[in-house]
Amino acid sequence: MSFTVEVKEELARVIPQRSCCRRAELLALWWYGRRQGSWLVENAATARKVVRLSKGACGQAPGVEAVRTGNHYRFRVSPPVSLPAPGDPDARPRMSCCRRSFLRGVFL
Repeated sequence: MSFTVEVKEELARVIPQRSCCRRAELLALWWYGRRQGSWLVENAATARKVVRLSKGACGQAPGVEAVRTGNHYRFRVSPPVSLPAPGDPDARPRMSCCRRSFLRGVFL
């Protein structure tokens, strides 16, 4: 297992305490992991995190589908509601705690 995979799995286990931080991380995952209207994530830990954050932020669980790509599986996660577009200035994180969560979501 590569170092990057280990770091991503560890970061996927971190759930922010504040709701504003959970939303910021969910937005980063959406903005930088979106493919054709759904998330495409590389490991199960990140898919579980997206589901958990979506339940907390939207109150609904997204749909999850395993997609086989060669010898690997990826997970396609469909959001239960529409999320703000990347250019929306009101959706950007403002506090430092939210910025850390946002950056974690970008990396994942």
